[in-house]
Amino acid sequence: MRRFGILSIVLCSLGFTLSTTQAIEITSQDVILTPVKAEISPVIDGVIEKPAWKDIFINEDLITFQPRYGETFPLKTDIFMTYDDENVYFAFYCHDSEPEKIKTSITNRDNMFDDDFVAVSFDALGNSQRAYLFCVNPSGIQGDILDTGGNGNDASSDWVWESAGKIDDNGYQIEIRVPLSSIQYSVSPDKPMRMAFVRKIHRLNTMGSWPEMKPSDNLLTMQAPILIKNLKSVKKIEVLPNVTYNNSSEQTGYNSFDNNALKDIGGDIKLSLNSSVTLDATVNPDFSQVEADAFQVDVNRRYPVFYSEKRPYFMEINSLFNVAGNGNGNVMRTAVHTRRIADPKWSTKVSGTQGKTLFGILVAEDAWSDPDAATLGNPHFLIARGKHSLGDGSYIGGIYTGRDTQSDYNHVAGVDGVYRFRDVHQLDFSVLQSLTRVANKEAINGGNSSSINYQYSTKPLSISTTFENMTDDFRMDTAFYNRTGITHVGTYISPKLYPKIERLSWIERISTSASLNYFKEHRNNAEDMNLNLGINLNFTRNSWFRLSSSRNREEWEGKEFLMTRGHVGGGMQPLKWLNYNGWYNYGKSIYYSDDPFLGNSLDYGAFIKFEPGEKFKQTVSFNHSEMTNPSGGEMMYDVNIVNTRSTYQFNKYFFLRGIYQCNTENNRQLVDLLASFTLIPGTVVQLGYGTLMEEGRWDDNEWRNDIKNLQVLKQSLFFKTSYRYVF
Repeated sequence: MRRFGILSIVLCSLGFTLSTTQAIEITSQDVILTPVKAEISPVIDGVIEKPAWKDIFINEDLITFQPRYGETFPLKTDIFMTYDDENVYFAFYCHDSEPEKIKTSITNRDNMFDDDFVAVSFDALGNSQRAYLFCVNPSGIQGDILDTGGNGNDASSDWVWESAGKIDDNGYQIEIRVPLSSIQYSVSPDKPMRMAFVRKIHRLNTMGSWPEMKPSDNLLTMQAPILIKNLKSVKKIEVLPNVTYNNSSEQTGYNSFDNNALKDIGGDIKLSLNSSVTLDATVNPDFSQVEADAFQVDVNRRYPVFYSEKRPYFMEINSLFNVAGNGNGNVMRTAVHTRRIADPKWSTKVSGTQGKTLFGILVAEDAWSDPDAATLGNPHFLIARGKHSLGDGSYIGGIYTGRDTQSDYNHVAGVDGVYRFRDVHQLDFSVLQSLTRVANKEAINGGNSSSINYQYSTKPLSISTTFENMTDDFRMDTAFYNRTGITHVGTYISPKLYPKIERLSWIERISTSASLNYFKEHRNNAEDMNLNLGINLNFTRNSWFRLSSSRNREEWEGKEFLMTRGHVGGGMQPLKWLNYNGWYNYGKSIYYSDDPFLGNSLDYGAFIKFEPGEKFKQTVSFNHSEMTNPSGGEMMYDVNIVNTRSTYQFNKYFFLRGIYQCNTENNRQLVDLLASFTLIPGTVVQLGYGTLMEEGRWDDNEWRNDIKNLQVLKQSLFFKTSYRYVF
């Protein structure tokens, strides 16, 4: 009953907010552009020479924002736009006098950002809260991102839209069709949509936009208003049935195997309540992941390793739940980390926009519970979020998260906001209050977390300051944070130079930086401090070099440690088909244990991307981490990690991928193979095999890793298919 009472309060509050909202204002400085409706809808084939594209929509020069701000884009770009009753269309003619140097690839979705590409930033609701980013490379391969401005970008969302590209003697052409049924949009004639257009030239490491993006801007704050007349609300129902078969085997002892064959039939349904509100529900949801998390160094860590969400159902709404200020400091990374919902049994969500207000609600039941905890019943999660636009990228927001079982609960409510002023200043803040009851205990604990962050951004100078405070009793079961009972104050300054001396023309930007962070633990009054100085150089040919040094003071287990560390790193793309970078860290670090000491630590690594043709891509990363005890020279750990990925893309629908990972910390190796066919997002057929191997042997049903004998501990074969029906 408690859960449903809280849900009612949240829904009523959101309903009141929605009923009082109004359309976003258009200032007198804005010039509203109006595209012409197509008499004959264009066929998307990558060829612009057709009647629908007879008039250029944007005929102005793009202005650079990477690596330099405010310069004329080096190559001409013609931008076209039109629409009909069901679609919005865009086209780009990207002029290039050296078409043989255009970088492109045939790859799977969202893997084309290292190519030349164009993009449309499309705030279809016109409220400066979020934008659809449709990106296309010269081969017509798509990348789509949900841009929420100050709350970050999310490349996990996939929408149904059409694109085509073609390289010719004068550059390349791109055509895009965005069905209105695939997005949330405004039909109000008093609230224009907002758009921006972007182009990247990979070999020059240059990006430009129209309108101009200034150092303090992002794609949401610099968009131009565009009015599409006489649009009507397009309602739709999507049904997504899925079938999954998984046959797995795990060795639990000598000649003892735990075999499990799982056959699942489930489905999702998505209902467009109107052009700007969507309801999703799922039964027996398909939350399978098609690849394992990459191996990371997980030895001698003070805090746990963060693994990103990979389940599509959660990823497409995750960015909405981001709270202002999270990730800016070193205490809370995110207020909603949906991997806390480990094994969902069912879930439903609603999201959309009304006027200036963006909202979302997620409800889920988790079939997994901690076997070591004294809780009763499956955990239920309720997450509700609202953001009210104040214009120019500013907003005021609220969030509620709750996790309940029959014997305990955790409720958190708070407010956050972003305020931009005078073009170059931004202020972020958040305040969260928690109430927690632990199983078998009558006491209810309350705690709070707060943060405030100020940023100043211009072309020659960036400054930021951060304050965070989290009390001892604060708890948020949906969040990912390092520790509670901590106060953090930090500041950062970065002057930048853009040399224009002819003999230094190969240097595009010189950035220096200095940061100072102070931490105080409330429980024992321990104080930590970090000072970092660095210089970063950006060169032509996508090359860069960084050199930095840090001086740290840290307390651990009642002891004080002073450490100095150095860092050097760099990268380059000398050829169109080759990219590599590397880093080297050295100095003193704490060995975290009951009897800690200051050890000599060394970390280095490299990453290589090899693309010998448009369809094949090979990546290899290597990480080495070690520490020795100065007293006697004992090696405390010596870890090597290798992650490789090989992909062959036959066409934009079908690819084969192989992953190999090796971790010498626990002598583990992993092989992951996948064949995947995707007609459109949601209509997918996948066949995969994975195996986890480890060096060791079984001795009386106990695993011993002191023997160099590689054995298969786990293996799995899976088949998954789903089909998207649209009504």
